[in-house]
Amino acid sequence: MKVNCIIRNRREIQLGIQNDTIHFGLVNIDDRSLISSLNSTLVSNVTFGVFVSKDHKVLQLPEDQRWDALKSQKQIVISGMIEDKMENKIISSSDFEVVDQLTLALQLIRENMGWGLLPRLITYTEFNATDLVEVEMSVMKERFRVPMAVWSLHAKHLNILHAEIVETLVTYVEKTASEALENYGMSN
Repeated sequence: MKVNCIIRNRREIQLGIQNDTIHFGLVNIDDRSLISSLNSTLVSNVTFGVFVSKDHKVLQLPEDQRWDALKSQKQIVISGMIEDKMENKIISSSDFEVVDQLTLALQLIRENMGWGLLPRLITYTEFNATDLVEVEMSVMKERFRVPMAVWSLHAKHLNILHAEIVETLVTYVEKTASEALENYGMSN
């Protein structure tokens, strides 16, 4: 097999794949901007996983068949993710239902009404109570991560508070990750 490696920008790669002149592309899909009118500090990445009820039939399938099966089943989507303009990144099923609260999404998934792309943090909180299972799939070698940042205006009087909020959040994230690793053998 012969492979040609060529460098193209994201738009050219997308068009090439759509018109079948490019078969694979390694693409930077991050839309953040380095220069902004906001003071922005990256705090952490929230890692998401695909979750189903503990008795969902997809768990009986081999890992390489699970993603295709899920794409044809009802997906539960949290409205905040759509409001953050993430629908192209998180909606995988043509049959999806949008709910406005995480607790409602969790309940629908527990009751086997669908599946959801949810923060992995729920696996080691009181929200889970072992009713949900993260689906292992061969098509997902890396987990879906959403960078979370603290934003504020570039203003001298806000700088100290901005730094304190960042420090508090970073400490919380590190503590939560450490506890999850200790108690559950996994972290965000």
